[in-house]
Amino acid sequence: MNLQNKKSSTIFFSIVLLLVVVSLGTFLFFRKEAPTDISYTEIPCSKNPMGKCEKAPLPIDTNEYAGIISISIDGQNIYTNKKYGFQLMYPKEFDVRENNLGYPLGDSGYQGDGEFGILDPSKGAGLGSITMSILPLNDLPDLGGKIIMKKQIVVAGQTSIVSDVEYHSSIHTDRLFSYVIPLQAVDGQYLGIIMYDDPSNFHVLDKIVKSITWLPVEKK
Repeated sequence: MNLQNKKSSTIFFSIVLLLVVVSLGTFLFFRKEAPTDISYTEIPCSKNPMGKCEKAPLPIDTNEYAGIISISIDGQNIYTNKKYGFQLMYPKEFDVRENNLGYPLGDSGYQGDGEFGILDPSKGAGLGSITMSILPLNDLPDLGGKIIMKKQIVVAGQTSIVSDVEYHSSIHTDRLFSYVIPLQAVDGQYLGIIMYDDPSNFHVLDKIVKSITWLPVEKK
């Protein structure tokens, strides 16, 4: 190989080496690590000492809030909540749509926005759906509806409130049938149970409430 060819070869390999180095450097510069599997929650402004709304890791075990679903001898569904210390039965044809009662999701003023929700899949648009939530007060918020019925009643030994309220809007009218029941094992907290827009089946909610029994709360 003459001097000219050796010089050409050296230049060629130098160019190739330079391209490899540049490519590798570009790859390393733009490479991003795979996102870690961490749940995040919004920190409400009112609860952030810096007065900011931001996201932060959610250090909560969701399994702590999940109720246990089982089947009774006669085929009814049984919902058992060990965190809040109660058990109840609901119709076998109902499906569970949410199972995280009391899970703290936001800044609604409630102890937790998480709910236990069930519905009859044969009905459309959530008609007759039932939701249960944990409340800090012994009544539902007053949203300005027309009170059809509201009274005190004893549920599983606890003085509770049952109400039937009608809400009107320019589009439609909603009926909410609800119970607010003091939790026997958790002081200062209440179980709110609401059935939506199915007055002909409000008796279903009555039957669910009558099935409530209290359990001891598991201490950790």
